[in-house]
Amino acid sequence: MFQPDLLHRKRILITGGGTGLGKGMAHRFLELGATVYICGRREQVLSDAEAEMSRVAPGRIRSLACDIRDLAEPRSDCRDNLERWPTRCAGKQRRGKFPGSHGRVVARRI
Repeated sequence: MFQPDLLHRKRILITGGGTGLGKGMAHRFLELGATVYICGRREQVLSDAEAEMSRVAPGRIRSLACDIRDLAEPRSDCRDNLERWPTRCAGKQRRGKFPGSHGRVVARRI
């Protein structure tokens, strides 16, 4: 239904991307050419999902274990690690906090 390169050169951040809906969305975005970044609280689940999806799209999936709720903390390891990733990302959550293009974490409703 969609062109296979519809999301080529697009980067997508999915919170909760190791299981369920997030994992399914990540898989489909990879099929459409996106580079996908998944994060969640369970490191082993994320590693397994990353390994599985790497077979579909080698080099275009990365994972980070962190609690997205910690982003509000000034010294958050999650915040520090997310800021190392490319900044223009879309998120799965309808409401949440995501890194903005200026390097600060901003609340965004999508």
